[in-house]
Amino acid sequence: MRLFDSRTLPPAETLDRLHDAYESSLFPSRLEHIDTDAPGGLVTTLDLYPMGACAVAATESTGFHLTRNRQSIARNRGAALSVPIVSGGELDYLGRRTVVGPRDLSVIDSEQLQSFRQPSHGTGTLFQVPRELLDLPQQVIIDGAGNLERSPLYRTAQRFFAALFRDAERISADPLAAEAAQRAGVDLLRALLISAAPPRRDVKDRFADTFVTRALALAHDDLRDPSLSLDSLAARMNVSRRYAYARFAEAGVSFEQWVIERRLRRVAGTLSSRRFARVPIGSVAHAWGFRSVSHFQRRFRETYGASPAQWRLRALGEQGDG
Repeated sequence: MRLFDSRTLPPAETLDRLHDAYESSLFPSRLEHIDTDAPGGLVTTLDLYPMGACAVAATESTGFHLTRNRQSIARNRGAALSVPIVSGGELDYLGRRTVVGPRDLSVIDSEQLQSFRQPSHGTGTLFQVPRELLDLPQQVIIDGAGNLERSPLYRTAQRFFAALFRDAERISADPLAAEAAQRAGVDLLRALLISAAPPRRDVKDRFADTFVTRALALAHDDLRDPSLSLDSLAARMNVSRRYAYARFAEAGVSFEQWVIERRLRRVAGTLSSRRFARVPIGSVAHAWGFRSVSHFQRRFRETYGASPAQWRLRALGEQGDG
């Protein structure tokens, strides 16, 4: 949903109206146009895609400087965290000045002083989360936000939020998908912050709560590894085998079944692609971590009601008919 488009306004009103749009939909901020060489002055669009109690906001703009000072913080409508990915700029936050690249992930607390400078035309997208949804002490949020790249979930979070931002409009249009995206985003953000921050006694229970989320995020990246198991994940995450199995039992999740279902989805997708039409089915199964082709064939038929060969023939035939 487009909230703001400077091209529909007289140039003299653009900055004030953009300031109002940020304050009403995101958070109070001081905005300054700094790209004085841009033809036509400040050119900005702002789109907002609700996802349950959260939202994805996307901007495209000529250069600007955004500042959150004590006066801005005092006008907060409620504490929130933002997870932005921007095309580039300079972030001053938590006493650190950082050059932010197009793949870098940040977590910004709306109750902290901050400054972001985008010197020229660029884009930015953020996932905004009411802080009460995370249920974490503020110090854990601050400590984790300052050390995100230490978390083993950092790359997984990068990929998740990049995909969420890319499909935000389509996801937001489906209420069930939007609610699921909110839950997944909040769970992953909580796990990311906890795993990036130094261990604390007061988040021990929350650390346990996020164990399954963190374990499945790591497993998702290792689906091609035939040796992937809950035992191997427990060793990587520095917990005992007993602890890992107990957490999955509490969550009602079968790790083995979860892995098989994800691998089968990847195989089905590969078999449906003309790019891999000449790759033997057994090779595709092995590539996605199945040790036994006969076991794979049986599980595939049970799940999809057709053999892998029938599935491929049908999928490629339908593409040809289209």
